[in-house]
Amino acid sequence: HVDQDLNNFAPRIGATWTPFASARTVVRGGVGTYYDQGFNNISGNISNSARSTNVTVLNPGFPDPYAGGTIAATKPSLTVAAPAIETPSSRAFSLGVKREVTTGLAVGIDAVRTLGYDLFNAIDTNAPLPATGIRPNLDYLRVVQYQTTGRSWSNALLVSVERRSGRGPLFNVSYTFSRQIRN
Repeated sequence: HVDQDLNNFAPRIGATWTPFASARTVVRGGVGTYYDQGFNNISGNISNSARSTNVTVLNPGFPDPYAGGTIAATKPSLTVAAPAIETPSSRAFSLGVKREVTTGLAVGIDAVRTLGYDLFNAIDTNAPLPATGIRPNLDYLRVVQYQTTGRSWSNALLVSVERRSGRGPLFNVSYTFSRQIRN
């Protein structure tokens, strides 16, 4: 059984400001905390897989893998949940400026930083020790533990040109330059 994390608080705040009387420029920004839902029912999948073992069939037959195949003499693997599973979350920060350069044509630039916390990781806690090549628990091959210990860092610069009114074609062209790192 994997308990749900029910103590999440997700505040958000945003603001806009028009610094000039012409109101052709707007400065905007915001910050917020966002929580994810466990995709594909991870908690349920962990519980279900903890009740099963893996079997390796060498040279499987078709359509019946056991026909003509042999079961490898391997030890079982397990999937378990970490003692505490947190809800994955992110903190997002943004700051941008949009300017109407001529009637109906605007240019915008925004900077966005997002930090991810408590992301799902699947760690083999029974991996062979580097010094000896021997697994800590000899009764199993892999012991995959789902944890919420992952982190991510993302930075993005968004640039846009938008034509919303006037004579001629209407368009919105944007470009995102970004980088994301995850452990």
